[in-house]
Amino acid sequence: MIGNVEEWCADNWHPDHSDYDSNGRARVVDGSSMCIVRGGSTIRPAKHCRPTYRSRTSREKRYQTIGFRVVHWEQSG
Repeated sequence: MIGNVEEWCADNWHPDHSDYDSNGRARVVDGSSMCIVRGGSTIRPAKHCRPTYRSRTSREKRYQTIGFRVVHWEQSG
């Protein structure tokens, strides 16, 4: 999780983890312009370079320090 970019998430920004679905789906609210980024990029202070670090950013802006990770999910059963 720690590397050269923070991970861009599909979830809309919310200051805490209340009201999340227990099924793990992204929390998306129509009309929200802020989304969550997780992890820490190498330009962040050391205390922010951890997998549990979360912050917010505008969906409309782009930064060299925010990216994404490709995930392949296989549902068993």
